[in-house]
Amino acid sequence: MSVEDPKTTLMNLIKTNISLTKDDDITPATVHVSHEWFNSRLFKDFDAQITVGLAEGSMEKLNVGGSWVRYSDRYRIIGWSVDKTGITGKEMRWKLRREIERIIRANRKNPGGALSFVDVKEVIEGEDVNSKPPYWRVEVTVITHRYEKI
Repeated sequence: MSVEDPKTTLMNLIKTNISLTKDDDITPATVHVSHEWFNSRLFKDFDAQITVGLAEGSMEKLNVGGSWVRYSDRYRIIGWSVDKTGITGKEMRWKLRREIERIIRANRKNPGGALSFVDVKEVIEGEDVNSKPPYWRVEVTVITHRYEKI
């Protein structure tokens, strides 16, 4: 049995592989990756924020005795950005989307930890233009598979 929570595996996968730049495509952007709660105060120190949280999970028994099971879980990976000096929030949202998709697809068959498989299922973009500054958001839903003998 694995000691690492699949959510932590996904967070580490993103932290280790993310590579974002500001609007000039040269200056590296700073990104905070965390559990599922958005924190607007982080934009003082970071250019973007990514949150990872469990959306839903299921378990399927794979043999008659039920000793082998497959967990199929969906996680929401949400990228947040705002307009800042050197950064257009809408452009950063696009970069966040492409980078999250790239990381997930590149590690599809070997994501690490207890996970055997991960893939992108759905992408939704949104914004809150009424807040000051406006928040730009991309939600990437991924499906994960892990197998355990119980």
